[in-house]
Amino acid sequence: MTLIAYSIAHFLTDAVCAGLIFSNPDMIPYILMYDLLAFSTQPITGIIADTLSRYRLFAIAGGILTSFGALFSLPIPIKICMIGIGNSLFHVGGGAAILKGSSSKASPLGIFVAPGSMGLLLGTLFPSITIYAAIALTVVSIILIWLKDYKSKKISEDMPIFKCDKKTVSFLVIAVILISISVRSIASYSVSFSWKDTIVLSLIAGFMVMTGKVAGGFVLDKFKAIPVVIASLLLPGPIIAFLSSYAVPSLLGQFLINISMPLTLYMLYRMIPDYPGFAFGLAASFLFPGMIIGLSINLNGLLILLIFVLNAILMYIAIKVMKKGNITI
Repeated sequence: MTLIAYSIAHFLTDAVCAGLIFSNPDMIPYILMYDLLAFSTQPITGIIADTLSRYRLFAIAGGILTSFGALFSLPIPIKICMIGIGNSLFHVGGGAAILKGSSSKASPLGIFVAPGSMGLLLGTLFPSITIYAAIALTVVSIILIWLKDYKSKKISEDMPIFKCDKKTVSFLVIAVILISISVRSIASYSVSFSWKDTIVLSLIAGFMVMTGKVAGGFVLDKFKAIPVVIASLLLPGPIIAFLSSYAVPSLLGQFLINISMPLTLYMLYRMIPDYPGFAFGLAASFLFPGMIIGLSINLNGLLILLIFVLNAILMYIAIKVMKKGNITI
């Protein structure tokens, strides 16, 4: 029940943020300000959440702050600050709560992160839902007050920690994971899909992104990391590189790419298991520069394919180094 509540709140939080921005033309110039507050602050928010170890309260506070930013009549800069900071608080609090309670499983993480993309899409396409979503978010946030902290039914032993004599190795593994997140973001945003010209096709694409993230957690739990790397980087690489102008293969490619999201989040968490809030926030913060770069450039087919292949190689190396350091994913 708690996982479902967090997932619904994630959907509503992103729907409110997108809907509020796109419901008022005067707010469009503030998109960069919102993105900076929502994404770039998450590592800081995560450290604070880890220090206080009150992840559920951070998620509740974020949900309520976001909904109030949409519901109350306030100056635009204040609204942007409220939804940006609220978004940061919710994502770090909710993400860390799920990571801590998942008993070494990635599937709950996939279930939690997936609805956000659909909420973002619906808020963008249908800004009129903002007020309703904000009211619903307030209700779900209040419900979270009475729900127990999330814990998976399956109890596992303590997770092994990464062991290596050289701290630089740990740093390099984390750096590779973060680079992979940014590169994936660049590849996703630098490709234009000419076929996505109707609301129906946009919704189908959003559904494929969402289901890919959900599937990613289950695939990782069932088949481990290397098959996920193959499925999410090597297989969709040629599709996105050379078939992006066709709807069906592009939709398949979008599904496959997003299988990797739970993997990178989970790998980062396993490297710093005592700091789930910081791990989740750090991953989110590296999406932002990738998005900015991806939107500002237009990559050709061969370069896109090269990015996917190099990304797969880097992830493979990181997984093998983690295994030598006592962490098998």
